[in-house]
Amino acid sequence: MNCVSRSSGPALVLMGLFVLLCSSPCFAGPKQLAPRPGILLVADKTIADPRFHQAVILLLSHDMQHSAGLIINKPTDIKAGMLGLDLPALSQLPIYYGGPVAPNRAHLLIHSDKPPEGSTTIIPGIHSLGPRADTADLHAYRGAHLFLGYSAWAPGQLASEIARGDWHLVSGDAEAVFSEDAAGLWSRLYAAFEALWI
Repeated sequence: MNCVSRSSGPALVLMGLFVLLCSSPCFAGPKQLAPRPGILLVADKTIADPRFHQAVILLLSHDMQHSAGLIINKPTDIKAGMLGLDLPALSQLPIYYGGPVAPNRAHLLIHSDKPPEGSTTIIPGIHSLGPRADTADLHAYRGAHLFLGYSAWAPGQLASEIARGDWHLVSGDAEAVFSEDAAGLWSRLYAAFEALWI
C-alpha cells in the first residue's frame, strides 16, 4: 500500500532540496564550522562599519590568542607600481584592501598546486608569500593577489562576533579567493545563506 499521497509530492521535493543544501560542505552556520585557517567569514548584512560592510575575509590564522585574515572582495583601482612599491614583479597587480590593521603592510596570496618556496600554505592551493620573497616566477602561478593591510581580532573577540551573528562561516577554496568577480563575491555567498534560512 502506498502511504504517500500525491499531494505530498511537492513537500517531499522541498524537503529533499533542504536536506541537500544543509548537507553541502561549502555552506554552514557557525555551529557547524569553527574558525580556522582557510575559513571565509561572510559579513552579516547588518554590519554598517564601512571597513567591513559586505566583507568576505579569508582567515589566515586563528588560535586562543589571535585571529588574522584578509578581506578578499575589495579590489581597488590602484596597482602596486602606482604606489612606488619596490616590487617590480608585482607592479601590475591590483591592490586589494586587506583590512584596517597596518595599512602599509603588504600580503601576497598565491594560487598554486605546489607551495612556492618560503610560502605558508593556508589551505591546499592557497599560499601566503611575503612580497619581498622571490616572485620572479609569478607568471607561473595560477593566480596572485596583493593586499595592503589586514584584519585582526583580540583574544575571544572573533568568537564573540560570530556568536552575535556578525559573521557567517564558509569553507574557503581557491575559486572563491581568486574569483574574477571579487566585488560580487559577498552577494553570491550571502544569497546562498539566505536560501538556507528560508
